[in-house]
Amino acid sequence: MVDDEFIVVLTRMESREIMRSLTKVGGRVAMVASGVGKAVLATYSNEDVSAIIHHHGMPRLTEKSIVRPGDLFKELEKIRRQGFAIDDEEACMGLRCIAAVVYNDCAEPLAAISVSGMTSRLTDERLPQLGQTVREVAAELTVALGGMMPAANDH
Repeated sequence: MVDDEFIVVLTRMESREIMRSLTKVGGRVAMVASGVGKAVLATYSNEDVSAIIHHHGMPRLTEKSIVRPGDLFKELEKIRRQGFAIDDEEACMGLRCIAAVVYNDCAEPLAAISVSGMTSRLTDERLPQLGQTVREVAAELTVALGGMMPAANDH
């Protein structure tokens, strides 16, 4: 769920695969260094994103972390176009995450859902299809929770 300038993890389902996800239920996730956070940031104005960067910085968690605002804004444009975000080993080497936003009844971000896995399983070839699936499930959840998808021209 979106909580001020963080994401709070409400629930998670473990797969049988051996993998280490950093998020724990109840844990707070920084916006700039996570798939769910970047998915939500992509719904914000550039001014609001700049404010969050100013408040929290851009920590280098791995060698692939996005640490320059200009790079983050480019990434957010891509997320807006494709409708899902990818954390590509930015929080933990070897781990990828694909996320999409669930909206409330005002078409504002309420929450985000994601799927995580080892880079060996979430391969470049699989990312577009997995992204589409996560996006579709997020849209279904939006409707099920009485929310509303933003109009396409909002971004």
